[in-house]
Amino acid sequence: MEEQTTLLQVVKSLRHALTHANIFTRPPAPRAIEDIVFVCGYPVNHRKAKDQPPRLVLVSPEALQEFFEYWFKMLASLPISGYELGMQLGDLE
Repeated sequence: MEEQTTLLQVVKSLRHALTHANIFTRPPAPRAIEDIVFVCGYPVNHRKAKDQPPRLVLVSPEALQEFFEYWFKMLASLPISGYELGMQLGDLE
């Protein structure tokens, strides 16, 4: 992703990659995982690539865990119900 990528773009990319099971590890098993790669968007030659270009989020397992810990703490601190939060996150599509 580019340097000016927003947090919302990162979260949406993670969400799309998780939804479509586009998650890969480096190096492949059986050795320890060094990086997790989340892939979303369309290949450059696909007709939808103009609107949804390919994006990669590459993180270490430790960085991903830290991100999710902060993310869940932030969500838990919001003064809204889980249902309302789910509805708001659903509107990000």
